[in-house]
Amino acid sequence: MKSGSQRLSNSEIDDDHNLRVALNKTDASSFTQSQFHNSLGLSNDSAAPRSGQKQTISTGANGQKYILYPFRWVLQIFITMSMIVSGFLMVGFSPIANTVAAIYGCSEVLVSVQTLIFLVMFIPGNFIVIAVLNRFGLRVTLTMGAACTLAGAWIRQSISASGEFGLVTIGTLVCAFGQVFFINSSSKMATTWFGDKERTLSTALGGLAMPIGCVVGFIIPALMISDSDALLPKEDGKMKFRQYLFVQNIITTVGTVPLLIFVREKPPTPPSASASRKEEPLKFGKELKVLLSNKSYLLLCVSFTSLYGVYTSLGAVVAAVTKPYGYTGVDNAIFGATFIFCGVAGSFVLGVILDKTQKFKLMINATSICACGFISLTYWTLPSKNVALFAVNLAFIGFSVIPIIPISYSFAVELTFPTPEAMSNGMMILPSQIYGASLGVVAGIVCQAASDPKMGPLYATTLFLASCTIGAICSLFIKEELRRLKPKDGPKELSYDASGQLIDTESSLANAF
Repeated sequence: MKSGSQRLSNSEIDDDHNLRVALNKTDASSFTQSQFHNSLGLSNDSAAPRSGQKQTISTGANGQKYILYPFRWVLQIFITMSMIVSGFLMVGFSPIANTVAAIYGCSEVLVSVQTLIFLVMFIPGNFIVIAVLNRFGLRVTLTMGAACTLAGAWIRQSISASGEFGLVTIGTLVCAFGQVFFINSSSKMATTWFGDKERTLSTALGGLAMPIGCVVGFIIPALMISDSDALLPKEDGKMKFRQYLFVQNIITTVGTVPLLIFVREKPPTPPSASASRKEEPLKFGKELKVLLSNKSYLLLCVSFTSLYGVYTSLGAVVAAVTKPYGYTGVDNAIFGATFIFCGVAGSFVLGVILDKTQKFKLMINATSICACGFISLTYWTLPSKNVALFAVNLAFIGFSVIPIIPISYSFAVELTFPTPEAMSNGMMILPSQIYGASLGVVAGIVCQAASDPKMGPLYATTLFLASCTIGAICSLFIKEELRRLKPKDGPKELSYDASGQLIDTESSLANAF
C-alpha cells in the first residue's frame, strides 16, 4: 500500500480474496465452536465469522483493516427486543391505573407512580451506569440491564403471594434501574459494532425501542383488563391482574433471555477507526468539565431537552388536553398510537438519510423548525373536534419531534468524541428527563386550572410551542464538528460472498445477512 493511500492496492485485494476463498472452503462443521474460533484467531467472547456469511472489509489511511460482521445485526435485534420490553414494563400499569387501584383498595397515585419511578431512577442510575460501562464494558452493562429487567419483572409477580400492591414497587425499582443500562448503551453499541454509515440507524433502533414498548404497554393491558373488572369480587379481580402480570413476565423473559445468552463485548476486528481507539479510564470530573466547555454540545442539550420534553409530556397529558373538546378514551388511544408510530417511522426514515448524508445540524434544524410549525396547527385542529384531522396533526408532530432522540444521541457523540458515549449521552438525557416530567406536570395543571376549560389545552399547547421554539433557535447556533467521523474518509468498502468473490457494495442493513 502506498503511503497515505486510502484504497487497497491490486495485490492486497488479491491477497484478501485468496484468504476469503481459503476460509470459506474450510469445513467449519468438523470443528467445535472453540476450535473454529481458534482457527480464525478469535476469542470465544467475540463474534466469529461463519462460512458463507458476507463481511464488509475496508482499510484506513494507516493500513488498519476494518470489518463489519453480520452478527452485529443479531445483537442489535436482541438489544432492541430487551428495550421494547423495558418500555412495556414502564407504562404497563398506566392504562389500567383506576381499575387496579379499585381492585387492591390502594391509592391510584401508588399505581400511577410506577411509571414515574422509571424517570426518577435515571437520576442516580445514570452516574452508576456511566462508571460501569467505562470500567467493565458493553457486555457487562447490557447483561446487567437484561438481568435487572428480568428479575424486577418476576419480583412484581410476588404480589401473587402477598396480595399487597405495594410490593410491586420493589420490582419496579429493579426494572427501572435496568432501563438505565440500556439507555446509556445505545451509542456505545453503535460505535463498537457498526460502521460510519450505519451508526445513526443502529442508534435509532436503540433510541426508539422504548417508545415502541410504550405502545405495547398501552395496548396489552387494555386487552386483558377492563373497567368492569373493578366491580368483580376482590379475589376475582386480583386473579385477573395476576394473570396479566404473568403474561407480561413471559413477554419479558422472551425479550431478555436471548440477549443474556448472545451478548458480546466487541467484534474480533473493529468496524471503524473510532472503534479501534483504546479508551482511557474515565475521569468523571475531567470529562464533565470538557462537556461543559463545549458550546455546541450545550446548545444541542438545550435543543434536545426542549423537544424531548414535549414528547414525554404530551404523551402524559393527552387525555387532559382532549377532554374539554369531547374526545373519548378510544380517541386518545388513536392519538397516542398515531403520535408514537409516526415518530418511530420518521426516525427510521431520517436515520437512513442521515447515515448517507452525515448532515446532523441540518437534520436537527429541520426537525425542530417543523415541530414548531406542526404544533402551531394544534390551535386549529384540536378545537375542530375532528378525530381524523387532529390525529393527522399529531402524526406530523410525532414525525418531527421523536426523531430528535436518535439524531441527538449520535450528534452528541460526534461533538464530544473521544469523551465516552455513556458520558455525553447520559449527561444530555439527565436534564431532559427532569424537564419532561416537570413540563408534563405544569401542562396538566394549566389544563385543569384555566377558568375556561376549553382554553386550558390551548395554554398547554402554547407551552409546547414555546419549548420547541427554544430548541429550534438553539439548534441554529450549533457548530457541526463531526469528530468521530474524521477518520472515516477512507477506502471503498469491499465485501466477499460465500465463494470468496469480491463484491463492490455499500454497507447497509440490506446486505447484513
